[in-house]
Amino acid sequence: KIVDRKWRDYYFWQPYTDIQLEKTSELCKELSKKHNINLNFVGHNTKIKGIETFMGIITRSNFDSYATDISPAFDFEKFNKLLENE
Repeated sequence: KIVDRKWRDYYFWQPYTDIQLEKTSELCKELSKKHNINLNFVGHNTKIKGIETFMGIITRSNFDSYATDISPAFDFEKFNKLLENE
């Protein structure tokens, strides 16, 4: 099932699988423990002015308005629930 949403001059996005979300949350948990990073995250994939001072998990698309590495198909709500299950 394709996600149909115009974002950064693209229209169609492949959904992330449950396994991708689970493994991403596991990796974030592991790295946050190892490097003393807060498990806070932005919760969206758009550029934020001053993101350099955010203490937590961010994506490349929070830095750069051309990056599309976390697409509109990423389920931030589900990701948050997986992080909370720590």
